[in-house]
Amino acid sequence: MRRFTFLPWDIYSWKTAFAWSGTSGLAMLALLLAEFLQLQDTNAPGMHASNATIWLIRAPLTFAAALLLLSRPYFPKLTLRDLRLWFLVYAGYFALSLAWSTAHLQTAGKAFELMIGTLIILQASRDQHALRRLEGLYRMTLLLFSLMALITVLGYFARIESFTAQRAGIFTQTTAESSFYSSNGLGYMAIAFILVAFAEFVLGGAKLSKALPQLSYALFIFLFAGSRTAFAILALGVVAVLLRRHKAALIAFLLCAAPAGVYLAPRLIKRLNRGQSQAGLDTLSGRTVMWTAAFRDWEKHPLLGYGGGVGGKHALSSVWGGSLSNMSHLHDGFLECLTGLGIFGFLLACAILVVATWRVARLWKKYPSFAGLYIWIISIWITNIMSNGVMSGMNDVVVIYLILLAHVDIVRRGVPGAVDAPRRPALMYNGAME
Repeated sequence: MRRFTFLPWDIYSWKTAFAWSGTSGLAMLALLLAEFLQLQDTNAPGMHASNATIWLIRAPLTFAAALLLLSRPYFPKLTLRDLRLWFLVYAGYFALSLAWSTAHLQTAGKAFELMIGTLIILQASRDQHALRRLEGLYRMTLLLFSLMALITVLGYFARIESFTAQRAGIFTQTTAESSFYSSNGLGYMAIAFILVAFAEFVLGGAKLSKALPQLSYALFIFLFAGSRTAFAILALGVVAVLLRRHKAALIAFLLCAAPAGVYLAPRLIKRLNRGQSQAGLDTLSGRTVMWTAAFRDWEKHPLLGYGGGVGGKHALSSVWGGSLSNMSHLHDGFLECLTGLGIFGFLLACAILVVATWRVARLWKKYPSFAGLYIWIISIWITNIMSNGVMSGMNDVVVIYLILLAHVDIVRRGVPGAVDAPRRPALMYNGAME
């Protein structure tokens, strides 16, 4: 059988992904499009969507996802050991924070999206066909991410103003951005694509003829991105894959990479600095200043925070008034969660992430065919430290996170025939797949 790819022009992969995911895939597609199809508000700095697109695009698509979800309201039985149950509790607590939120409308919207996304994953993982349905969801999600990344780069090539960021990249004087991805976000996604293709080739049994085009495409996208953090994700990901493959392979890689690293380090550091001041470098582009201020703001309301999804905005507004309140977030998912949901929500979210990481580490060696999914745990951790992450509300990475949680639950249970079931695409959306 032909393998999936994340190349956006691979029609076979699109068709098979939707065939496997069924109604759950259509619902998740609507929810993801609600996240992506937002036009920037030209009257406000930062990556903020205009009110018109929120009400005319985001809200209708989110409700469409909810209607598709309700068309098949079938969910699995969960136990206390299921991470899906605890994430559902987390989503419920996020919604409950509406009662004390400092921005009720924003919290309500984020809570609704998060709950819909969680329920879609529960719907997809309800029976003996759960792994196949989750695989379809995962592949559809990757294809959509890839398509949006390609559109972003094509807009950059077309010299459309809204697709060009006037900031130096690693390889270019300007970088690609869009309403779908910031230049940093494009870098995170491109590196994630590289690691998925690399893990599937080294551990998952993918042929070089499939891996090479995907690696080339992902590297092409990364050329026009602007994320330095992506290099840390890449390094950790490659080390993790090689360590899983064989310790000798990792040692050989490090022996070969070390001399090249010593030779290229000065040039690479110069490119990574991008002319930034030393103060900017020392504070991680101002992140540490924001993080310190946010932590002090959280100390005023440590138990409950300021409301799901709005804690970071409150911290920025209260500390700097209007000067930084236009920023989208704190560039740290942990602090977004801490300031938004307080210590209770923070501990719950951290516990889910830690347990998920531990279970992925245990399952990775036993089921190397799923390496392309498991490698995402590294991106999830790093982006949660340096960007929006998976603890501030619904976003593209949260979808991968939810799929990973459901997958780990099912594989851990050892559902008879689930892991080793033949992977043949369903031709229709009915019958056993639905």
